[in-house]
Amino acid sequence: MSWDSLADRLRRGRAAAVISACVIQIVAAPAEGQEAPPPPRIAVDQPVSEALPAIDPAALPFPYEVRLAGNVSDRALEDRLAALVARKVPVWLALAAPVTVASVEPWRAALQGLLTRHREGIAILEIEAGADSKLTTFATRLASTDVRSARESIRIALNGSQLSSSSALADLYTSELAPYVDLLVLSATADLAAASAYLRTVDPDARLAILAGDAGDEPEAVARRLIDSQLETLGTDVAVVSWRSSRLLQPALRRLGPIARLMTGDISSLDASAAGLGLSLAGRDVTGSIRHRLLFDNRTFATYLVYWGEASQNPLDVTLTLPVEGVPVLYRLADGSRLTASGYSRNAETGRVRTQLPLTGGPMLVDFNEGASAVFVERSDVAAQRRLSVQEIIARHQQQQRAQDALVRNYMASARTEQHFRPTMTDPGYDVVTDNRYYVAGDGMEWEELSFSVNGSKWGADRPPFPLLQAEKVLSLPLQLRFGNDYRYRLEGTERVGEYDCYVVRFDPAESDARSLYRGTVWIERKTFARVKVSAVQTRLSAPVVSNEEIQTYRPITSLGNRPVFLFTGLTARQIILIAGRNILVE
Repeated sequence: MSWDSLADRLRRGRAAAVISACVIQIVAAPAEGQEAPPPPRIAVDQPVSEALPAIDPAALPFPYEVRLAGNVSDRALEDRLAALVARKVPVWLALAAPVTVASVEPWRAALQGLLTRHREGIAILEIEAGADSKLTTFATRLASTDVRSARESIRIALNGSQLSSSSALADLYTSELAPYVDLLVLSATADLAAASAYLRTVDPDARLAILAGDAGDEPEAVARRLIDSQLETLGTDVAVVSWRSSRLLQPALRRLGPIARLMTGDISSLDASAAGLGLSLAGRDVTGSIRHRLLFDNRTFATYLVYWGEASQNPLDVTLTLPVEGVPVLYRLADGSRLTASGYSRNAETGRVRTQLPLTGGPMLVDFNEGASAVFVERSDVAAQRRLSVQEIIARHQQQQRAQDALVRNYMASARTEQHFRPTMTDPGYDVVTDNRYYVAGDGMEWEELSFSVNGSKWGADRPPFPLLQAEKVLSLPLQLRFGNDYRYRLEGTERVGEYDCYVVRFDPAESDARSLYRGTVWIERKTFARVKVSAVQTRLSAPVVSNEEIQTYRPITSLGNRPVFLFTGLTARQIILIAGRNILVE
């Protein structure tokens, strides 16, 4: 239960209160299973109406995904998803965004059902953008929060392939949305370089997913397109490429065997000039004219050269500097055959390598460190940790809160409230103390009053009626996921609250309208992203409550599945109530 809804309900039972709560019982949801290995780089886009792919995932030396697209409540989509999960094939699930605000909650409930049944088999959840960019943004944030709280390794994708311009992309994919998204889905015909450049300005951690479409109707051409797409995107912002399912696609996947190591490695692109790469043909420098890529495996320190070129009887002379000694192996990727590099030599002092390679008219791969395995190197660097943006902090808090809400099915708590009424500074006033028991389940709460006293005198069941004055209800609360931006947030640094290091986030109403909102500060713990403290002042109040300030505190009560559970444990409030022309202070 969120601090906002609990505070609202408590407000119904007091003018203001100091509350101490002790959790008695918590019922938890089942723990999550093991996480999946590294994500695949290739996917098969398959219509739900077609037969399941014939290929056995275990028959390939690399993992692949099956992309399924449809509406969240489609029965056929559900059946196909269940069949793929049973076969242990990772699923890239593409769902159309809701089309109206009224359909958001049913859409979200259907998505939560899919996650409950199949979360272990879903690798990517893609939201296909609709005509209303604001509604798509809201649905994406909701889906991301629910998905990551259910299984953190699921990647969230936003499909922008139907956007007509770069300005439409900028309107949809903003810095506020970026913390909720891992992949931007585009078609192969899009300007990928421009999209990648834009992503780096908004979200340096985001990657691209490409819908490549039909690979062709000729076996050799299909295999060539699959190979080239992987060789061209390894070490770039492109994380995965999806191809439309066809009878030729499945056998073509097997042709990727020689580059399986690159598809499952931690590959980055090397600057050819920094490595001193030189290519010459018959004594003529062709480094700038022969298409090539130089790749590096960050785990094994292996270096790879990929090159294309017209067939020639003259060998390609290659020189470069290699940091690690190895045995070069050459692959003709058109048929997977293994060839021999001629005249290989390496200067042990400089690391300078010379060799001669054939030009076959197709893509070629040179593994300069055949058989290299992951190595451990002791390093002494100075690294700066990237500071999280306020949007990222809020997104991670929402994920933490959603995961906790899923774990904590219900709880009971005891609470003591003290209400102090002071008509004037010299008037001794009235002190009202009650002991209570709460039972909280989901969004519902029951409250039982166990004792009631005024100025130390206890009353029984015949106690007089007690006025419950409350401030105007706030419908839009800070940190909640809502359709629209009701609050502005800014990060004001870090601060220690008790034993917790916290981010300090300031929130203010985003609009100057007649609604009553909150203004204040929330302290979010840096390790768990749980709320520790909230200090808030309610704006635009009307009589009889003309001022309402409160401080709420939270602390971990227990742990469920290695996740600490932070619950509401105290509230201190000050209100000024206007009665008969007089201001009465209530604490």
